[in-house]
Amino acid sequence: TCEMASQAAKALEPRGETLIFYDFLSVNQKPFKEEQSPRSPRELELFASALKVMPQLYLQADAVLHLVSDACGVPIPGDGAVITVNVAELDEAVLEASNQQVRITGWRGRKKGQRAIGAFDRVLSVGGVTVQRIK
Repeated sequence: TCEMASQAAKALEPRGETLIFYDFLSVNQKPFKEEQSPRSPRELELFASALKVMPQLYLQADAVLHLVSDACGVPIPGDGAVITVNVAELDEAVLEASNQQVRITGWRGRKKGQRAIGAFDRVLSVGGVTVQRIK
């Protein structure tokens, strides 16, 4: 990403300093791997504080570039694959709804490796009906 930012600065020819803020690395993220723990109370507090200053950071900048880069170009096994499972596979799933999407955030019970789907997978449909929220 430093190379991408350097190329952008060169192309845009800024008159002043070019500063880089790594949003993803600068604030505590929700778990995105199965073995990660949820944010601690202190991390939640720090995240809330960071959210309060984000508008100043983004709105007072002369330019904001959103650079998207996957993990150094390394493909994630199974990323984008659609897997069909029996609805019973979701019995012990901890689900979260956000932005009209439902995803698995963890499991109650069964040990890792005993299921075809995992934490952070999205639930697309149940019984042929698109899933966008949790009742």
